[in-house]
Amino acid sequence: MIARSLRRLALLAIVVPVFCPALGAVPGGAGILTPFRWHLPGPHATAEVDFDNGRVDVTSPFNPGLTLSVGHKGVIHYPAELDGDPPGAGQAFPLVIFAHGRYQVEPQIGRNHLQASYLLRHLASHGIIAASVNLDVVGQFASPAAIPQRGELVHHTIDLMEALAGDPDSIFFGRVDLERIALLGHSRGGEGVVAAAVNNPGRPILAVATIAPTDFEGYSLSGPLYYGLYGSQDGDVNNGWPILLYDRVTPLKGFLFIYGASHFHFTDSIAFDPAGIPRKAHHVIARALFMTFLHFAFEGDEKVLPFLAFDLPIPHPGRGLYPVYPLFEHPDRVVVDDFEDQPVDPNMNTLGGQVISEDVLFLSEMALNQPSNTLYHDTHGLRLVWDYARTEPKGALYESFLPLGTDASSHPYLSLRVCQRMDASENSEGEDQDLTVALEDKGGRIATVFLSELGGVPYPFIPPRFSRIPRKSVLRTFRIPLRLFHAHEPDLDLTALESIRLQLDRTVSGRIFLDSIEFTR
Repeated sequence: MIARSLRRLALLAIVVPVFCPALGAVPGGAGILTPFRWHLPGPHATAEVDFDNGRVDVTSPFNPGLTLSVGHKGVIHYPAELDGDPPGAGQAFPLVIFAHGRYQVEPQIGRNHLQASYLLRHLASHGIIAASVNLDVVGQFASPAAIPQRGELVHHTIDLMEALAGDPDSIFFGRVDLERIALLGHSRGGEGVVAAAVNNPGRPILAVATIAPTDFEGYSLSGPLYYGLYGSQDGDVNNGWPILLYDRVTPLKGFLFIYGASHFHFTDSIAFDPAGIPRKAHHVIARALFMTFLHFAFEGDEKVLPFLAFDLPIPHPGRGLYPVYPLFEHPDRVVVDDFEDQPVDPNMNTLGGQVISEDVLFLSEMALNQPSNTLYHDTHGLRLVWDYARTEPKGALYESFLPLGTDASSHPYLSLRVCQRMDASENSEGEDQDLTVALEDKGGRIATVFLSELGGVPYPFIPPRFSRIPRKSVLRTFRIPLRLFHAHEPDLDLTALESIRLQLDRTVSGRIFLDSIEFTR
């Protein structure tokens, strides 16, 4: 019955010519996403078809021992050639399930699953079958948030696609690659796809991607690849939840905190919270980042990882471009110090090496989940404070020693996460911080790189006046190519390193937080 219904609807499916302007047409955006080719439409014309799968059972949000019967409907975007191909002919396309956010305002109620068509059509143009499931059937509940139920509806949608892929009467017969599944969600739907992955009964869910997800349930996700987007002007999920969720994900993961982006500008048309950048810019960023991420997840093409990690200089607010603060972590790494060791000891790193400092006013490890201090990270880090007005002007120093003869030659990056502390008297409002990062080998050879070569440590985003958006000091991952150190000192022996040194000599004073010093891919 499902297949017959979809077969009838397919006759009415509209072929959508997918159009995305060249990135240079996005005001101020060209300096950020130029390396990406995935913001452009793919080679496939696209079509879409509504589905109505009757009613399905989900766990009751009010009593986990009971079930709740809800309607199961949505829309499927797909490459248009499926309409003209004989059943089962041609290649099978990977599957993405999209879960939307909660916006219980007319005329959107019951139609929120249509509010990411710009993105799902784009995925279909690149050869992906993308199904958006209507979650308004549980979105009516403000509290409880019904996050697990969203995850259950995601799995019901995968059930539907499995049934269609196996039905000779369906246009999707043999055309859905059920070994390549990814989940994508926005807001409560973002946490909903995390719930679906956490409670996965064994399906090959290769990747999970989110836009401004909530964090009601405090999930920890391990297994699928992960990528997240979050805007500095998000006026709905404005409490840093997406950052906390990111910090609990393992292993390979990326995240982008986007200056000026809001919550609902990532939809087709919902207007709720004002943004500092156009809606078109939100759409270009989402298309480029998620398509690049899904290409990596489905094809395993590691050449795109530097783009996901934003291994390029980050534009500064004063230059008229949209700055972004990337976070990225690769599982293939040698952790020098993650500042999570117990007992807490700022004078010892994770590898067991000694840490020394000179002319540093404050050096302490601390939890970075401190909203009162504008910090929103579920991790521990290091507080570093220097001020030459209060110390001898020798240049403050933080040095972490490595076990004898540490070999970093197989890892192309030295990675660390850094942010400024907002409103600290040692930081100048609106100005980047800079550090000199040095590697010393056992022969005493020293090579240095300035963080400003990769964009500097940006001053935290300050929301517009009278805004209800809290200020946020967000860590930014710097992945320093080891070739930059070699360019400074060609004889540096990466197979026998002795220490990593942070010379706090680029600014007169500063208060920064530091996390996750590591050699990584």
